[in-house]
Amino acid sequence: MADPPLPRAGELTIGADQLCPGTTTPGVSHGAGDQLTVDLAAVAQPSGADRVVVSTQAAESCRLNLESVSFVNPGPVVSLDIADSAFEFTGMSQPPRLASVAFPNGLRELTIGVHGFRQSHGGTNPLRTLIFPDALDTLTLGNGAFDQSSIGGVTA
Repeated sequence: MADPPLPRAGELTIGADQLCPGTTTPGVSHGAGDQLTVDLAAVAQPSGADRVVVSTQAAESCRLNLESVSFVNPGPVVSLDIADSAFEFTGMSQPPRLASVAFPNGLRELTIGVHGFRQSHGGTNPLRTLIFPDALDTLTLGNGAFDQSSIGGVTA
């Protein structure tokens, strides 16, 4: 028997550059080496939302420098949606740096849009660690969500 649909207390969208250094968004922090940490409970607390959406522009001006992205402490948040191309890196000018992506236990739904964490570069791509929740009711991965390809044609 399938689980009943998730009740929705509300949705919060993380908008343009709200995940970049200098943001005043509660629950968003940057550690050494451009390590982005998003405390979902703190982000959602002011609105009471149980669903967080990371928009395509949420890390627009800083995604080229990110070495790790960690979503932690879901608290009341049961659903996380990463928009298409939210953390995508494509280009030849500098190599990608994103080596680690982590999602917390406690989520029931996780959606990662098309090319959500794609890295495409002329050299190698550093993504080595992906941590998913131990249990999810629904996991939706868009086409190429974690694609690690070389512009020269070799896929990592």
